Amino acid sequence: MKSIIINADDFGLSRSINKGIIRAYREGVLTSASLLVNMPGFEDAVSLIKENPGLGIGLHINLFRGRPIMPPDKTTTITDKNGFFLSNILTIVTRIYQKRINIDELEAECVAQIKRGLDRGVNITHLDSEKHLHLINPVYNIVVKLAKKFGINKIRNINERPYILKFALGGRFIFNSSLGKTAMLSLLSMRRKKVNSINSIKTTDYSFGLLSSGSMTLNEYERLFKHLANGTTEISCHPGYIDEEWRNPPLNREKYYITTKRERELSALLAPGLKEIIQKLNIELINYKEL
Repeated sequence: MKSIIINADDFGLSRSINKGIIRAYREGVLTSASLLVNMPGFEDAVSLIKENPGLGIGLHINLFRGRPIMPPDKTTTITDKNGFFLSNILTIVTRIYQKRINIDELEAECVAQIKRGLDRGVNITHLDSEKHLHLINPVYNIVVKLAKKFGINKIRNINERPYILKFALGGRFIFNSSLGKTAMLSLLSMRRKKVNSINSIKTTDYSFGLLSSGSMTLNEYERLFKHLANGTTEISCHPGYIDEEWRNPPLNREKYYITTKRERELSALLAPGLKEIIQKLNIELINYKEL
C-alpha cells in the first residue's frame, strides 16, 4: 500500500498564509498542517482549525523565529539581547553542542508551545519543528520525552533516500543546494530509529520536500507519485498567499522568506487533475492521525 501525508508547514505564521493552507485543504489535496503557536496568525489558525476538523494538525516547534512563549528571564540562553530567538540555525546548533544553551530552558519552551496548542483545544497529531531542529540529538531527546508525556506518539522524520537519485539526477534538481542538507537530515533521522522503537514513536517511512522546496508543479507531483515508495511518505510544502499583509510584515525584523514560491506551491496543490492522478495510481491520502 502507498500512502501520502501532504503537510503544510507554517500554519499560524500569518492570516494570508493560513488562508492559502485552508484553501489547499478544502479544494486541493492537502491533508495536514503544522501549527506555529508563537506567530501573529496563531489565533486565526485556531479559529480555522475549529471550522475544518478533518485537517490533521501537528505542532511546529519553533526555537528559531519570533519570540519565545516563556518569559524573558526564563529564556536568556536561547534568545538574543532583544528577546528574539537567535534566528541562525548554525549559531543555535553550535551553542547547543557547546552547552552554551541551557537545555532546561529549551525544554521549558517546548513544553510551553505544546501546552498553548493543547489549551486552545488543538488535537495535536504529531510533532515537527522549524528548520528540522528537533532532529539534533539533544533536542530530539526532549521532543521524544514530551511526545510521551503529552500522548503525542508521532514525530516527523526526514528520509528522502528513495527519491534522491530519481529527482537529484533528473535534471532540474542536480544542482539543488538542498541536496547536502537532505542527505544530512536523512542520516540524522536514520540514527533516531532505535530511540523511536524503544519509545514507541511512530513516523512515516519516507519524506519528500527538501529536494523540491518551492518548486512543485502538477508535473512534479505526478512524477513523484509515479515513483512513490511502498509505505507512507510525508510530503512537506509551504503554500500561502502573498498579499497586503506582507507590505508591513507582522515582525519587521524577521526574515520570513515570503516569496511567490508560496503561491506556486499553493497552485500546485490546487492543480486540476491532481486528485484524479492520486486515485488512478491507487494512492491513499491520510494525515498523521491515521498513521
